[in-house]
Amino acid sequence: MSRIDTAIAWGAARLGAVPLARIAEVTIRAALVAAVLAVAGLMGWLGRLDDRLTDLRFGFGTRAPSQSLVMVDIDAKSLDAIGVWPWDRTIHARLVERLQDLGARQIAFDIDFSARSNPASDAAFAKAIGGAEVPVFLAAFRQNKASGDPETVLNRPIDLLAAEGWPALVNVPVDADGRVRRFPADMTIDGERLDALPALIAGAPQGTGPIAIDYSIDLHALPHVSASDVLDGSVTAGAIAGKTALVGARALELHDFLLVPRWGMVAGADVVAMASETLIQGRNLSRLPALPFALPLMALALGLSLLPARRALAALFALAILTEAAAVALQVLDATVLETAMPLMAAGGLMALVLFREYGLRCAMLTVARRETVNTRRFLERVIDDGFDGIILIDERDGLTRINGEAVRLLGLGEASPRTVADLPAPLPAVVAAVRRADGSRASATDIVEVERRVLEYSVVAFPLEGGAFRQGVNRMCVSVALRDVTARQRAADRLRHMALHDELTGLANRAGLAEAASGAGGALIYFDLDQFKIVNDSLGHKTGDQLLVEVARRAAARVGGSGTLARMGGDEFAVYCPEGLDAAGELAAALLADFATPFTVGGHRVTVGASFGVAGAEWDCHDLNVLMRRADLALNVAQKQGRRRIAHFEAAMEAKLMRRLMLESELAAALDRGEIHVAYQPQFDLATGEVVSAEALMRWRHPSLGNVPPNVFIPIAEETGLIHQLTGWMMKRAALDAVAWARPIPVAVNVSVLDLKSGDVPAMAVAALEYSGLPASRFELEVTESAFVGADPTVSDAFDRLRARGIALALDDYGTGYASLGYLHRFPFTVLKIDKSFVDGVPADPDAMVILQSVVVLARGLGLKTVAEGVELPEQRDALEALGCDIGQGYLFSAPVSNSVLAKMLAKERAAVG
Repeated sequence: MSRIDTAIAWGAARLGAVPLARIAEVTIRAALVAAVLAVAGLMGWLGRLDDRLTDLRFGFGTRAPSQSLVMVDIDAKSLDAIGVWPWDRTIHARLVERLQDLGARQIAFDIDFSARSNPASDAAFAKAIGGAEVPVFLAAFRQNKASGDPETVLNRPIDLLAAEGWPALVNVPVDADGRVRRFPADMTIDGERLDALPALIAGAPQGTGPIAIDYSIDLHALPHVSASDVLDGSVTAGAIAGKTALVGARALELHDFLLVPRWGMVAGADVVAMASETLIQGRNLSRLPALPFALPLMALALGLSLLPARRALAALFALAILTEAAAVALQVLDATVLETAMPLMAAGGLMALVLFREYGLRCAMLTVARRETVNTRRFLERVIDDGFDGIILIDERDGLTRINGEAVRLLGLGEASPRTVADLPAPLPAVVAAVRRADGSRASATDIVEVERRVLEYSVVAFPLEGGAFRQGVNRMCVSVALRDVTARQRAADRLRHMALHDELTGLANRAGLAEAASGAGGALIYFDLDQFKIVNDSLGHKTGDQLLVEVARRAAARVGGSGTLARMGGDEFAVYCPEGLDAAGELAAALLADFATPFTVGGHRVTVGASFGVAGAEWDCHDLNVLMRRADLALNVAQKQGRRRIAHFEAAMEAKLMRRLMLESELAAALDRGEIHVAYQPQFDLATGEVVSAEALMRWRHPSLGNVPPNVFIPIAEETGLIHQLTGWMMKRAALDAVAWARPIPVAVNVSVLDLKSGDVPAMAVAALEYSGLPASRFELEVTESAFVGADPTVSDAFDRLRARGIALALDDYGTGYASLGYLHRFPFTVLKIDKSFVDGVPADPDAMVILQSVVVLARGLGLKTVAEGVELPEQRDALEALGCDIGQGYLFSAPVSNSVLAKMLAKERAAVG
């Protein structure tokens, strides 16, 4: 056991459990009070509370002024009599002379003379001050050099006036709450010491310290005279003689007002007067240190809080009253301020703790809840009466317990005073009856209704109220109705809805509008787009194209009428939803096809455009518009491929073909990584010697579930998806690696796609394959088809030049079936000409085929090209080709495409035979 545990056990044994509990309670309370006081001190609450208590005490003992001071007011009367402020300083000179004549003991000006006026007026005023036989005090004050600049400057009377008069400080500090409570007795600025004006008026000795103004002095009892009355001789000597005359601004137009305790907003001169009276009467307030008397009081309060609840509350309250009474007495009688905020706050906190201990949290919360209920009710009543929404409250007997003015206005009730639900316009009575349920459950209804050409949004909610003391368990079912004018919002929503559901150009329904119209089951969909619309756009401009679309929409709308919904899907694509079914859709498509055969007149141009149509019906397996649109679009694609200006109906095979293509597209992306792509080789034989002289690399895809996928199926997919470049690069490396290991150094040929040439980097891929494998460029050959020359793309020419520079041979594949001309054979660096199988099939029976083949062989030989005949399947074809002078043959007569291992064995066997 630790020493602390031993001490606690010893204390418990000596004092008993109850005393220890009391000690713990006192400690906790002391800690809580200390924490509250610390927070209040840090936040500045104690200081503000002391200031407010000091202000309140001024009202307990009003003191009469000394009558040694008279206020000479520059008031509204003076401004009216003399003129617009500021006055000419000759008037101030006259005022000085007049006050001296009336016997003033001192003259003080609380007016800014730091700026020069005209020299004559300044000289006259200075002369009057210098000629006065009594002291004349002139205001000086400190202010910032410029807005936002912390550096300050002293604004003194101009030198001419300061030399004759006595500059005096009139600056007053303003507390955080905006009130003025103190006046500095003096201030030193740039080495110059200035006494405060109140100190000079009262003749207070130097070192008096700040003047804490005593606002118990009766401000309203200070004598006042108007400056205009002094000047016109209306004031007698009895009002001025022997007194200090304080000249200051009082007119509202001059804006010289300050906020002070007890008296509120007063003129700046009044603050000077009150500070002067404070010193004259010896009432400069002094403050006693707080802690020496606060700590004993707080200790006493802590002890009193341990009494029984009622006695503790009474004792703490009495202690607070006595403390504050002592503070009032000291301030009234001795001009001494006792700071009571700390003990009063401590007493209040302890009273709260006693209340909490006695009544418990539940009772305290009940009291607060009752007050909150009253306040909430008042608040809700104010919200209902002043709210922007119309509110109606209905009791269980359908009587209107409250209806605010906004509800009366929205419902157009005018001067009528509705008393029951029946007096409200339809459909509110029916809605109220519908939401009121006998079982007491909550029900509500929200909708929009048009009343008096206003669109009103209403919310009707039924809610139960518990019965009173004599109706326990009985609920009253009441109803609240909230109304809001949503006319502008509804009109805007209608416009936005129209924009959201319609095409801006043609005014037809858009895709969303079509979806809304076709929300029911059944029906059919027609998809059509305009043939050759791009030509119209390119030749006549987009404006004419837009006009054409509008005319197409108008003509189609006239044909469709009410038999369906016509929509523009985007660009030159349109759709028609026919709820009557597939047969009606087919007839409508045929009618539209005939309508579009008639030329359009647009912008002075006669334009002929046709249209292709795809039709799909919502059969038993399809009630989804998105599926219907996809099927109609598939049918449209088929119609366009059939030659345009046709109608095609959807068939299940179209979708199956598409799904298979999509599946192959997704599978092809991973086929290379899974090792499903491989290379087969078809040997090429010398027709004269019968030996293998070359081999063509052919890409193959062995799918795990579909089996062998033909190249004419997956190669177009690879080209459309961009995978062709990756596949071509891989095939070049694979073929080069295989060829390096063959027993005979024959060339290997790799097919290159047109897309590879135009958007890929075939030379870079070829060089990478050769460097990767170590195969000489002389044994690497690339085959391209005639379609590569369509458009004379300079990218293709550049690729051929780079390949020739690297020593890589080029073969023109499928010659005779595409776009190649003799110019291409002469211009590009081909070394091999491959004759398409379609010409070989007719040999030797077809004389025309024989003539063509002979001309091709002669042409190739003249250009120094080797000729390869593709698709040789019969011995007579081989003999005829050899007789014509063809160099090489390739086809199933010689060998089908074989794997690399089979070809390697074939080449090894030939080598051994030669060997």
